[in-house]
Amino acid sequence: KHAVEEHLVMHLSDEHADQIVLPHQVGNLENYNFNVALRRAEVYVDRMLKFTRSTMSNYHFPVLWILCYGDHVNGEIHEGVDHSVTRNSFANAIAVGQMHALMFRDIAPHFESIKVLYVPGNHGRQSPRKDYNMALRNLDYVVAEVAAMRCAQIENMEFVIPDAHAVNVGINGFNFNISHGDDVKGWNGIPWYGIERRNRRLQAIHAAQNMQLHYKVLGHFHQASSAADSQGE
Repeated sequence: KHAVEEHLVMHLSDEHADQIVLPHQVGNLENYNFNVALRRAEVYVDRMLKFTRSTMSNYHFPVLWILCYGDHVNGEIHEGVDHSVTRNSFANAIAVGQMHALMFRDIAPHFESIKVLYVPGNHGRQSPRKDYNMALRNLDYVVAEVAAMRCAQIENMEFVIPDAHAVNVGINGFNFNISHGDDVKGWNGIPWYGIERRNRRLQAIHAAQNMQLHYKVLGHFHQASSAADSQGE
């Protein structure tokens, strides 16, 4: 009864779950397919629940936010659909949406309230270039709607699927900016300067509206890291 109450944030991004990577193509460094993606999803859910229930047992998390920021499927750019589980981009998106629904179903009994937010990535886009006016013209939107439909009967779960590539949301008093991150320019594959430039622009724009962003979260670069600045992280 004396547990510290906080809201929990879970990140889900860049699974490319329908992609097939054969060992002989990558020097035997990887073997990836939809079954591996399903297993990783199961492990992620199990470890998150163990961490919040056992490791952080002195905390109470009434609300869980699951931030999903794109590239859940490998999509059609770079001819990715030719190296996918069904070789059909829409069938792949439906399958990955069902995978997400299974994850959310297993998580739901452990929290009083769950909010799932989706923004699209670049691999699922259905236009040659990024269309800033048509965020939902994206296979990640299909993933989101399938997951929402499959979880429609779960009473403590809410889905937020905005028609936008980036969105701000308040979580327990902190402002989060969520986007996929493909608009960040990298130099020689290194995105840190681009992230810093983007962060300064975001802070300046929102400061004009008397709003402070505490957290900026993105995917796209397939590397886990965090960096602090004067305003947040």
